[in-house]
Amino acid sequence: MNSCALLHRDKLPRILARHRHLIDDAWPLTVTSYLNADRSRIFQALTVPEYIEAWFCLPGDTLRQASVSLIPNGFRIKRYIPVGPEFDVAGSYMLLRRSKMLFTWQRDIARNDPTSFVFIRLEGEFTRTRIRLHHVGLKSVEEREWHQKMWETSLIRLSALFK
Repeated sequence: MNSCALLHRDKLPRILARHRHLIDDAWPLTVTSYLNADRSRIFQALTVPEYIEAWFCLPGDTLRQASVSLIPNGFRIKRYIPVGPEFDVAGSYMLLRRSKMLFTWQRDIARNDPTSFVFIRLEGEFTRTRIRLHHVGLKSVEEREWHQKMWETSLIRLSALFK
């Protein structure tokens, strides 16, 4: 798995460049991984709540207690601790195709955190697919590092589903 921080805005995918006025960030993130499955199966794993629960992982999370639900035109991911939700993210799909998807990402709805954007591109053959994930709109180095750990750990778990 490769991951890197994009240093130049002109390296963003065209679909994100069109939304540059919404992004306005200094800390974009790109994570690339190869999975041993076709695009159709990976697309299902990325969009069906039961599959998302199997691979989604927060940094340092050993309990794997995330709950995923569909909301109109999007999704919601919550992780609970005994006193209530510890993590609550909502996303809305702006583009949803078998080879690419773009969605909003709001990490903590209760705190009204700023919205960022995630673009996922699936490229590949029948037995092996490259997943390239761009997360833009992150407002600090700490936020980018947290999301990088989260996406890398989650994609490793996603890859393990197809072994």
